[in-house]
Amino acid sequence: MALAENGSEARAEALLEPLAGAGEPWALHTLGLLAARGGDWQKAAPLFIAAYRAEQGALDPSFAGAALEALVRLSRWQEAWELWQAIPAGQRTEAEELLAAEAAVKLEQFDFLEQCFGRQYASIREGAAGLANVWFEYQARLACRAKGVPFTPEAVDRALPLPRELDFRMA
Repeated sequence: MALAENGSEARAEALLEPLAGAGEPWALHTLGLLAARGGDWQKAAPLFIAAYRAEQGALDPSFAGAALEALVRLSRWQEAWELWQAIPAGQRTEAEELLAAEAAVKLEQFDFLEQCFGRQYASIREGAAGLANVWFEYQARLACRAKGVPFTPEAVDRALPLPRELDFRMA
């Protein structure tokens, strides 16, 4: 990664690709980081997932988070949820839980979401709208279910009063 930080991304990739091809977790992860930095989540996701699977929690717990983020960014909700469930409870981070909440709302894992809404998150920064967006969609899904109609994105009502403890948006 040092080469990439110094503007030599092509050289870094050339050195890392043979190692990644051999299944070396750090090389896979670093190539994933380079792809993600360039905004190519289609390329980053399989690299992050392969790194996570190859290292099995032995090297760096952030590997799971990178794989989870890539799956969420690609709207691969079921895979993201399954990965979240595979992370040992003692190794899960708040950031990973918030990513899992994005998958959970799509999969209507309401019990999990209710636990998320009842927690206080120290890692959420001012201006973050992720948890608020999940809550708005959760409310819309509940309303659609109660009416017996299918959920559509148009059902999300952002004018609902957001609980204060979930509102980290900027005024």
